Amino acid sequence: MRPKILQISVPRGGSNAVARMMGQSPDVAAVLRSRLLEDGRDGLFRALREVEREAPDRLPYVKEQAAFLPDHPDELFAPYDRFLVVVRDPVQQVASELLAVLGNRELLRDKLVERTGMPVGRRETARLLDRYAAAACLDFPIVRPGVRGCWQDVLAYLRRTRDFRPVHRLVGDLYDAQPGRRECASDTEWFNRAIFRVGVLCWLRTVELVRTLVEAGVPRLAIVDFGDLQYRPGRIAEVCGRLAVRFDERMVTGPWHPPGRWFEAGLDRDEGHRWVGRAFTATRLYPSRPTPCDPRTLPPVAQEALASSMDSYRALLGHPACLSPDDPIASGGVAAADRAGAEGAAAVTGPGTVRR
Repeated sequence: MRPKILQISVPRGGSNAVARMMGQSPDVAAVLRSRLLEDGRDGLFRALREVEREAPDRLPYVKEQAAFLPDHPDELFAPYDRFLVVVRDPVQQVASELLAVLGNRELLRDKLVERTGMPVGRRETARLLDRYAAAACLDFPIVRPGVRGCWQDVLAYLRRTRDFRPVHRLVGDLYDAQPGRRECASDTEWFNRAIFRVGVLCWLRTVELVRTLVEAGVPRLAIVDFGDLQYRPGRIAEVCGRLAVRFDERMVTGPWHPPGRWFEAGLDRDEGHRWVGRAFTATRLYPSRPTPCDPRTLPPVAQEALASSMDSYRALLGHPACLSPDDPIASGGVAAADRAGAEGAAAVTGPGTVRR
């Protein structure tokens, strides 16, 4: 097979946006999103062969979640392939997981069915979510006094403030017990039912995979922080240089080409596009700083995921292959908060912001 580019990702780590960005390179034939997760090994190789037939002079770009890659990447990828690892400040990553879960009613309906053991229709799901919302609105400034809030009001509050305290009960009811892989019929089902557990495993597996790639002596490996790319989209040119693919100014300025069929494949669930977020319709990555989030407001299951992921983030950010700055506070991360003497009593309010 011709060389490939593998993007190793964590859930809600900005990986879809980076894949769209890299897909604008004239050397990239197509972006294949999560073929292993959705179709398995055979599905990935079928897609790769088809892409190679259609564009034999360009590179397939494969974006996969780290938890679903084999222990030894050489089972699927050769040493002459190129490897891009996308990391993200775990506070922002976990907050994004929560927003994606809470905004996907079909996923919440599945969790309610799992919890109750009874069929739950869409109307019943809406009524139940509105009951959770009404209780939350009594304790938090979600709507004006005297107004009975609904679920959409709660979502708007979460997106605006990143204060997740109003949904602690709901998230606990649905996600405190997360199944293992053997309890699920497929990787996709496991991803949907145990997103926080899968996220932690992705971080651990990413560190292991990077170590394996370095030991194998792969010549083209890059690690980049998504928060850094959000703030400095032009850094993608350094990523292209490390991976030996041509940079195109459109990667930074836009407009991006619409996503191809391989990127769209697998989004057959109602509201399934929420997993790819705004990257699905994005025409460029606008320079921005992420919305601040106080990790103390996260639900317990999300706080546990955050605590389990931070060491992996620090290790990857300090790796020689990382193209982002050494000081993640300057680049939009929280991993340096302890180096700044702010861990413990200080509250990390978001990338680049430490409230003392």
